[in-house]
Amino acid sequence: MSTILTIENIEKFKLQLMYWASQFSHFCILDNHENENFEQRFQFIAGIDQIDFFEIKTDNYNSFESWKSTKKSMVFGQFSYE
Repeated sequence: MSTILTIENIEKFKLQLMYWASQFSHFCILDNHENENFEQRFQFIAGIDQIDFFEIKTDNYNSFESWKSTKKSMVFGQFSYE
């Protein structure tokens, strides 16, 4: 599901969204800060809460690509090098 909104005060909205998202154990907010060097498809996008979890145990990249290919929408997350 996706929604397109027109927001008059974007900075206030970003702060409100970050505050609201902080109630969840997982969230990812990406902001291009209106940088013209990046693709303009998304200026600001957020992923809220955890639906699924992936942990690499073997064959790092291939196992991630295989898992990701089963998803029907965007995948948000992080990689840790521990």
